[in-house]
Amino acid sequence: MLVILSELGGGMIRDTLLQGGPPVALTDTWYLIVVGAPMVLIAKARGWTLPGESARVGVRAIKRRYPRQSS
Repeated sequence: MLVILSELGGGMIRDTLLQGGPPVALTDTWYLIVVGAPMVLIAKARGWTLPGESARVGVRAIKRRYPRQSS
C-alpha cells in the first residue's frame, strides 16, 4: 500500500509542478478504480477499518471538489 500511495503522491506532485491543470489522479475516475480497489481488498483481508473510512472520506472530498459536469 505504501508503494501505491507513493506513486500517486509523486504523480500528483509532477502534475502540480508542470501546471497542466489539476492532477490526473483526481480527475480521472479510472485512477480511483484501479488504485482504490486493491487497497480496499488488502485492508479487508487484514481486517483494517481505518483505510476504508479514509478512502470513503477521500472519495467524497474529490466528488465535491470536482463535480460531474453535464455535456
